Amino acid sequence: MTEKEISDRARNESHETDYKLYQVLDRMWFYNQTYQAVTQEGNKRKPVWYLMDEVGSAIVHSTQPNVKCSPFAFAGTGVFFSLLWPVNDLQAGEMCSRNFCPPLGMAETELQTEARLLAFNSILPESCPSNFVVELAKFPTTTKENKVVIIFDSFEGRKESMNCFHSKDKKLNLKFFVEQNGKEKKPVLRDLGCTLVATSTEAEAIWLERWNTPRQSIRCDARVNRLRGEEHLLHRQLLSTHIQEVWGSVPWFPVLYDLSTHLSALCADHYFSGISSYWILRAADPSTLNIRPIVTSDLRRVIRCTEVGHLVASHCK
Repeated sequence: MTEKEISDRARNESHETDYKLYQVLDRMWFYNQTYQAVTQEGNKRKPVWYLMDEVGSAIVHSTQPNVKCSPFAFAGTGVFFSLLWPVNDLQAGEMCSRNFCPPLGMAETELQTEARLLAFNSILPESCPSNFVVELAKFPTTTKENKVVIIFDSFEGRKESMNCFHSKDKKLNLKFFVEQNGKEKKPVLRDLGCTLVATSTEAEAIWLERWNTPRQSIRCDARVNRLRGEEHLLHRQLLSTHIQEVWGSVPWFPVLYDLSTHLSALCADHYFSGISSYWILRAADPSTLNIRPIVTSDLRRVIRCTEVGHLVASHCK
């Protein structure tokens, strides 16, 4: 074989391998399943994807299923199993079927379920369902006029108070309350001359990992490292909803789709933006779900990610 023939053959084999991988990844979202595992932090959950064997993967979808399937973890060995059990009497030779899209919550609508079922179609519809377009039309497309004025206070008068923390001779001398999971901060506070107290009611300063302490248990003049209402800044969906209600569609903040409620609107946006549009998926509340941002143009993958937890999606530009 000549050098050119060897090069062409290697290129063809590489293209063939890439095509096979593409086919596997494209069909993967029809078969894979997911569950959430608790992380070492304790208060965070991490999604885990897995594939059942040839028996579990052969079970078809039905809105009137005769079997149910659920992952089961055996604590003795740490091995996970897929449990399959009948919900009706089965006849010999009857095909087993299960519901691929059981409701993820009590408030899930029929429209949300319809959008989730798109991921299990062998071929996506050529046109977007009209009821999905109606949901997309509810999102603002223009900037609203408002009289919100943001005033930035001058920091001139704070220089003295800020500089005192850079001096080793300065001491805070505060009664400080720290939550139990903030043990590593206590030696630092002692070095700063602070006295650690047992309750937040007697503290002059408080360090909270999250704003979950009842308001009545904090003195009105106490210094707290958290902001009241900060969940609107840390929770992406709450922040997006507030911005859309006040300012409408703005270039400085992307439109976010809550995958737990607005999946149909996202599907309509995907159809209108073109199949090559890319999405970035993030946890709506990073403090409860441990997941890295996902960038994808695969609509099936976006849809199936509704099962891993509370996510929001926006265009990746």
